[in-house]
Amino acid sequence: MADPTDFRDTSTLSLVLKSFLGLYCAFSLVGLWSDWLEVRMLQRMVDGAFVAEGEADANDNRQLVIFGAAIVVYLMTAVLFLRWTYLASRNARSLVAEKLEYSPGWAVGWFFVPIVNFWKPYQVMIEIFKASNPNMDDDWQESSSPPATSRWWTMWVIAIIIGRVSSRMSMRAKTLDDFLASSQVSLVVDVVCVALGIAAISLVSSLQTWQTEKYDRISTATV
Repeated sequence: MADPTDFRDTSTLSLVLKSFLGLYCAFSLVGLWSDWLEVRMLQRMVDGAFVAEGEADANDNRQLVIFGAAIVVYLMTAVLFLRWTYLASRNARSLVAEKLEYSPGWAVGWFFVPIVNFWKPYQVMIEIFKASNPNMDDDWQESSSPPATSRWWTMWVIAIIIGRVSSRMSMRAKTLDDFLASSQVSLVVDVVCVALGIAAISLVSSLQTWQTEKYDRISTATV
């Protein structure tokens, strides 16, 4: 029988996390705007048009400020997401009688293991959702996870791949054409990051609702 005594309310953490994910999306949109301005400037340079040194310096300074602020928001959002994942995994263990395959520690740890971090965190999240399904009890392993999990993971994998491509292009850029191509790929990265943020918000909301509903039902049944 499930033991809900170890369940911890994550509603506040979920709200804070979703707020930061929204901020992450906002900064990605700002980055999209800034990268678009850079693409336009570089395109003019490639076409042979004159670009004043002051305009180029202003572009570099704008990009640097936006990038620095975005990194801070990204790191804070990542820390909150990992904390939320840990607690969600621990809560899932308290909602079912059987032992889960993945511990709360590894629910977080798999994100940092190269190669397997392309699929292990997704498997962890599916298990968490299955155990948290409010409509399933002893047969929870046969339940299905909501579309929010696949959408989130699809965007996560795409973001990793396109992000690495963008970074390599930026580091290897030597000519104006190279820098233009790198900036164009950055536009794609910005769009993917917005989609990832939205997908993550949906993921957090769905799991928060499921775990709360199942906890309330189990708690009522055990009184």
